[in-house]
Amino acid sequence: MAITDKKTGVWGLDQTYNKINQGSIWEFSQSGELWANGENEKGDLGQNNQVAYSSPVQVGSESTWSVPESDSAAHRKGDGAGTRALFIKTDGTLWAWGSNDHGRLGLNEAGSVDRSSPVQLGSDTDWKAVTNNSANTKCGGAIKTDGTLWTWGENDYGNLGLNDHVDYSSPVQIPGTTWTQVIVAMDGSSVGLKSDGTLYTWGYNHWGQMGNNESGPTSKYSSPVQIPGTTWKEIAGGYRQVGAIKTDGTLWTFGSNAYGQLAQNDQGGHPAYNTSRSSPVQVPGTTWRSIQSGNNWFSATKTDGTLWAWGYNGTSNYGGGALGQNNVTSYSSPVQIPGTTWDYIDNGPGQQYAIKTDGTYWAWGDARTGSLGHNAAPTSHRSSPIQIPGSYAAVIAGSTGAFPMKYS
Repeated sequence: MAITDKKTGVWGLDQTYNKINQGSIWEFSQSGELWANGENEKGDLGQNNQVAYSSPVQVGSESTWSVPESDSAAHRKGDGAGTRALFIKTDGTLWAWGSNDHGRLGLNEAGSVDRSSPVQLGSDTDWKAVTNNSANTKCGGAIKTDGTLWTWGENDYGNLGLNDHVDYSSPVQIPGTTWTQVIVAMDGSSVGLKSDGTLYTWGYNHWGQMGNNESGPTSKYSSPVQIPGTTWKEIAGGYRQVGAIKTDGTLWTFGSNAYGQLAQNDQGGHPAYNTSRSSPVQVPGTTWRSIQSGNNWFSATKTDGTLWAWGYNGTSNYGGGALGQNNVTSYSSPVQIPGTTWDYIDNGPGQQYAIKTDGTYWAWGDARTGSLGHNAAPTSHRSSPIQIPGSYAAVIAGSTGAFPMKYS
């Protein structure tokens, strides 16, 4: 066990870490177990079957999965979007399973052979972080320890950032060597962050989700375009919107605002989108710590341990109370979810998963096909946090379920 707080840089003898300094915080890489629950139609729970599970079940018997120390996109060791899973082990290897259409598993296969058990992606042992995406993406992305960024899969809108519109079934490098965070293909668009605090977007820009002060059905970029500013430190991307935090603790959003997900106290409604923003706009507050995105909604934590959410909260279109307000009312400004000890969060399309500082695991929102992991009927949506049995260190959201993780 740790001698002191991990963030101070003092470690227990049984802990491992990579000496990569991220804003004065050592990147922590603890070995642990990977669990899964939810829909499993494409084998994306890694159980060697296509059976849904309404309670967490372990993926294999290994305890060598890399458990992230924080919910920062820079530290993400796994991603469950688009009915496929990508996870890194502590030896730096990258593993994939689930749906493989458009080559989204990165296994260099011409066909779309789905995998229901983990398969190693290539032979490299220097993978550091993977994309974090709640949308139903058909591609993937990951960053290596040398700061290089690699993408693969569907590329209809240039969302792989490779200056073309060609699908790739193996990782291909995007230019640059200082990438720290990436979210690939949020409904055809992508966003990435570099270590110098610069922010980049590429792909489809119909709703202004590239933040470059333009929008429309013909607006597309197949290579990264820089968003003004050099103090960006954290990113999140959802269906058609982006959220980003600066080093001063301010939070900014841009893209679609159909359900008030930009937190500007207005909303455009569907399909008008007449209040979308094509340049970053500030969300009130200066103590934002982390941000995650669902489909048409966001949630974010503050440095005081409080958790806030806003945007779509209905019962259709991947909803069911994901904002945790004990109702299904959408909100165009941040509303607080009860509690002050929220530590680690992640969002599915219509679900929210969170770990508190005491290691308890909570979930709420859309419960179809067991996605909340609370061993209840698939139609029992929950609009307030419910505790899932067990102690966990982190949780990675999938498109139809979740991957909670335990330290070994």
